[in-house]
This record gives sequence, C-alpha cells and structure tokens, in this order.
Amino acid sequence: MTFLPDFDHASFKTGAAINNQFFPLSSGTVMAYTGVETATGEDVEADDVFVTSLSRTLAGVQALVVRDTVYDDGLLVEDTLDYYAQDTRGNVWYLGETVINYEYDDNGKFIGTNNDGAWLAGVDGAKPGWIMPAKPTLGFSFFNEFAPGIAMDESRIDALKLHIATDFGQFTTLKTADSSQLEPGVLEFKYYAPGVGIVREEEELDAQGVPGVVIDLSQVLHTGASHIPRGTEVASTSDFVSDGNTKYVTIVSENSEFDDSLGYYTFNPATGVIGEARIIFNGSVGDAGDTIAIDVPSGVGVGFFLVADSSELGLDLSKFDGGGLYFENMLTGQAARITDGMAPIVTDKHGDPLPISAFHLLGATSGSDLLNPGTGVQGAEWDLGKNDPESLVLVGFEDHRLTDGDYDGDFNDLMLVFGDTPVNPADYSGIGSELSVHLLGGSAIHELA
Repeated sequence: MTFLPDFDHASFKTGAAINNQFFPLSSGTVMAYTGVETATGEDVEADDVFVTSLSRTLAGVQALVVRDTVYDDGLLVEDTLDYYAQDTRGNVWYLGETVINYEYDDNGKFIGTNNDGAWLAGVDGAKPGWIMPAKPTLGFSFFNEFAPGIAMDESRIDALKLHIATDFGQFTTLKTADSSQLEPGVLEFKYYAPGVGIVREEEELDAQGVPGVVIDLSQVLHTGASHIPRGTEVASTSDFVSDGNTKYVTIVSENSEFDDSLGYYTFNPATGVIGEARIIFNGSVGDAGDTIAIDVPSGVGVGFFLVADSSELGLDLSKFDGGGLYFENMLTGQAARITDGMAPIVTDKHGDPLPISAFHLLGATSGSDLLNPGTGVQGAEWDLGKNDPESLVLVGFEDHRLTDGDYDGDFNDLMLVFGDTPVNPADYSGIGSELSVHLLGGSAIHELA
C-alpha cells in the first residue's frame, strides 16, 4: 500500500530552509544533468535544474520555485516550475508544477505545446505528496503527487546505502524506484546522495532492469559562477538607452559552429519591463559588415538577444523579422523584466510559447544573468581602450549555455557594434580571438552542503 502523506496535519514555517540531507535545495544553485543512451554512448538529453530565490504560495504554504529545463538532442522539450516546501519534521513536500511541453513532428518541426502533467496542490482535488521523507526506511512507498488522472507518481525506497560511481564523483546513495499509476509497468530508478540530492536517474528500463538512458549529474554551478574574459565587462543597461537618434547594429565578426540569429527588444529603463522583440539577422547571423538601422524613441532601452543554432529549432524565425515576439515571466504570466529572477519564456503575439532559448545581453549582475538559461552571462561588452568612442559599444556573445559541455567562454561567437554610425569590421579584427576564460564548473560537492 502506497502511503499518502497527511498534508492537513503537517506544519510549515514560512521561509524555512529545505535542508533534508537527501533533497537539499540551495537558492542560486544550478545542477546540470546529461543523459546518455547506453546502447550508443551518445548524449541525448540535457537537463538544467535551477533553484531560484522565488516563491509561490500554494494551499496556504510558501513553496520554493525550482526551474527545470530539458533539452532533447538540442531541442527544448520541457520547461517546468516545480514547487517544494519542507515541514517542521524535515519531510520535503511537492506542491505542484507548472509545465510547458514542446511538441515536434517526426521531422523535428515545432507543432505546438501542451501542459500535460501540470497540477497545483488544492486545485481540483489535487493533494501534495513527499519528494523525500525526513526518515526514509527500506521498502517504504509514498506518493509524490496525488492528482487523479493528471499526476500520480510514487516512490519506493529500494536501498539506503548503495555505492555508485559517476563521472562527477563516487557516492553512497539512497535509491528509489519511481512509478506512476497512470503508466502501469513503467519504472525508473533515482539515486540521492547526502548533501547533494539526485546524482543519477535511470530510465527506459528493460525486462532485466537495465536502463536505456542514464542521466547523471555533470555540473554544479552557482549564480555568479560566470567569469568573462579579460578585456570585457558586464553589459551596462545605461549604454543601451536611446537618445532618440537612429542607431546602427553592425556585425563585425562571427566565429560559431552554429547558424545563429540575432534579435532585439525594447524595454522601459524605469520599470525594466520588456516590450516587443524582433529578429534582425536570421540564420548564420550575417556577414561581417552587415548593418541594420534601428529607430527607438529617446529614453527607451534596447536589449539584444542571440538565438543559438536557430536553423535547428524546427521554427521559422523569419516570420518575426517585423516583430511579434514577446518575453513572459513564467511564474507570474506577466511581461518579463530585465531584473527578473529567472529566464523568461518566449511567446508569439497570441501568448503561445515558442521553443526559443534566448541568450540575453542585459540583466547581468555579479557574474550572473538570471535572464539566461542556466543563469550564466552570455553576452558582454568588449573594452576598446582609450580610443573607444562613447557613441559605440562592442558586444560579444556566447552561443553555448553555461552548463553545456562545449561552452568555451571566449565571447566571440558573435560580435557586433551598436552605436550612432555603421563601422568597418576591419577596425575590430583580432579582438577576442586569443583570450581564454576560467569557468567555475564542476564545483566541489562540499559547496552544496
């Protein structure tokens, strides 16, 4: 018999830390996972789990918001906000999830989204469950969520001190067998390490229990872990507020393996609210010297963003050359702000989500950019020294996520100049070509304790 925890008699303290040894959540932590197909050894999935500093009140309890973003063969397939709280006895409760599932046809073309699996405690009879009990015992089974017809996941404690070895480290773990009454016969294994949380998941088990996909913890990062190269600085919002004159965007170099696209949006400098966005260079960005003029009213800000590998999105971005893109705060449903505490989703004019992970230039503070997936800085200003005209700003972008194993941090995958006049790309040759960056990746486990 699977145990359904008694939520009505549980007690919670507002703002209490989630420090259960097997499921600790430290705000500002990004845990990156890589899924490998066991038959081929190929990477097939990437999963970034960002513990935000945001909260949402559900069923009278203040829950911590955790952003979980999943990529399958490079395509954005799922974006979820999970809500957790720890009671005074140390049990970690799961109070619901906001879900966007991105769907593609057999040719990889984006066809729409659904919200399958979404539920909230107290809504339509849904009841919260435990993600991790305070005192796990061998053989104990419990519901993680109880929303009939929507989400009925449960866990069974299969082992308490099981040693496993991963590329990230060796751990003595608690193992659970996870199943759902809505998917009879489907079983997954999860491994939790003390002071860390989930370090491995095994999925697509065959009749012998051998997994088809193994998802391992690959990196642990913290907001502020980005280290931009010497010669760059975090982009200053004030450098991108219009004085009313026509502005020019000139591509000065592209050094990328991808066909990237570049867009811009306007924003209100006083409130940070982001307005309509459009694509200005679509696919392979543009050749050095390509220039576009932008007319923005005085006092209005201009924010640039990069769409990496845009030709593989399954979505034709050319339809947004004239606008029609919007950034939305996934938690509030309101227009995103450049000061938001996590990356926005991208929607069309109807509010429908699009499978675009936009790398923003603005929003960075203290070596992090909460507007970006993985919270890493993806764009920076290059310093041109004493000969740098105040009317021109040289910008360099990264087109791999901070949590991507191919991230190199040289900030020269796309370089552009924003200012009062077009420029000659030859004047910027060599900048950013030989500088290296130190990335604080694969952080030591003790940092999470």
